[in-house]
Amino acid sequence: MLQARKASERPAVICTSSWTSARLVQDRRLSEGLGSLLAPHNLPIPPARDRQADLKTLCALWERQFETGTSLHDDCASWLMKQEWPGNFRQIRQLLHCAVERAQGGRLTAAHLSESHRVDTTADAASFQGLLARYLPSMLDLETDIQGTLYARVLAEVERPLFRLVLKATEGNQIRAAALLGINRNTLRKRLQLLGIEVGRSRS
Repeated sequence: MLQARKASERPAVICTSSWTSARLVQDRRLSEGLGSLLAPHNLPIPPARDRQADLKTLCALWERQFETGTSLHDDCASWLMKQEWPGNFRQIRQLLHCAVERAQGGRLTAAHLSESHRVDTTADAASFQGLLARYLPSMLDLETDIQGTLYARVLAEVERPLFRLVLKATEGNQIRAAALLGINRNTLRKRLQLLGIEVGRSRS
């Protein structure tokens, strides 16, 4: 809720992000000046698993919002608290919604949640696709500032460790690194600069 402020009072600006201001500056999505201004005022929010009281309250709220006649068993909140959530309550709400659809009325238990949240423990879970499937949901919060930047953010998350590993393997030789990656050397240099990756002296 917005409240009227006196003319003599300074306006307050509240910014939210899943990344620190330092990370946003590094990714060139926030100017260094603004990043320095925000840094002393950063307020970290504990992950969902550490906010048990909030989670119980939200579960009760979502139970009423679903309007399906499905009620939550007490073991649902206990099960949710044991999971390694990234801190995104919307991800938990989506899980509850899927479990409610599976339950089709009646009483929703931790077993229903576990079935909806089951992670494939076969080879795919250890594959690159499996890792992305576990990582991406925490970024898919459509009510934040990710709209229009998701592709760039995912690309940066993949490119940064890839380029660092290739440069390490080629001992910092950018010509060999570009050849190994199959890209132009100038393209590699631009991406390294954009991603904030410092490269030691190359033998090229």
